[in-house]
Amino acid sequence: MPTISLTDLQQQIAQREQELQALREQLQAQQSHLAELTHRKESLQSELLQVDQEIAALATNHARATEQAASAAPLVPPSPAAVSHAEDQPQLGELIITMLRESTTPMTGRQLLEDAQRRGYQSKSHDPLKAMENRLQVLKSKGVIRRAKGQYGFTLASSTNGAKKKKSNTAKPEPTQSEKTPPKPVKSEPAAKKSSGKGASSTEAAKAAKPGRRGRQTPLRVVLTNLLKKSHQPLSGSELAKRALKAGYKTTSEKFVDSVWTMLAQMDNVEHLPQQGYRLKKR
Repeated sequence: MPTISLTDLQQQIAQREQELQALREQLQAQQSHLAELTHRKESLQSELLQVDQEIAALATNHARATEQAASAAPLVPPSPAAVSHAEDQPQLGELIITMLRESTTPMTGRQLLEDAQRRGYQSKSHDPLKAMENRLQVLKSKGVIRRAKGQYGFTLASSTNGAKKKKSNTAKPEPTQSEKTPPKPVKSEPAAKKSSGKGASSTEAAKAAKPGRRGRQTPLRVVLTNLLKKSHQPLSGSELAKRALKAGYKTTSEKFVDSVWTMLAQMDNVEHLPQQGYRLKKR
């Protein structure tokens, strides 16, 4: 076994100590660099936190300024793009129906625009009156409103239908009373009953069945109230019409959304929020 001299052993020890010293210096340099990076990280985090606070403050101030400008500033003149996309903005149509429903006299386009502005409506057109008139023509073409006879302005078309129904109902009793005066129909009534027999009973049963079917369907007022109760945010008239049909409400109306708008205007427990939609009134 070879022997190592004392001199060689001392040289090896000295070499190992030099290597160990170099490793210690390298470790110390890495530790100082790590401390520098940690300090820089903390500084950046504090700056980032300050920036977030400034952004939050600016957002809050901007929201307050927007609310104050919306409440105090006059109507912003609407753009022609808003007129061309009138079909995509049912809020104006709903507002027109509500105003005509609440009015006892016909209203012109200018009167409707002034009333809409008092209710907080803001148009994006350069000519708000023209935008209102265009929307009125759209509703007129749909049969929702009509021009008042013998005077300026518009009224709801549903009110005229109701008047016609009342006139027709009042006109029906006249022929029935005149039919009772001649003696011949009195004699023919038993014959008619005998000759009709089963046919008369079947028609009476059919007439009795129709009200039963209608009675089983929930009224539209109740359906709309339930939909608004379930919703956490206001809904437009078109969205309510879609949800009512999806919920199973049956209707023969080709323009069901117009019926929904008319019903919403009659509901005392519903309020309209401009540019948002309808919701239940808070008690």
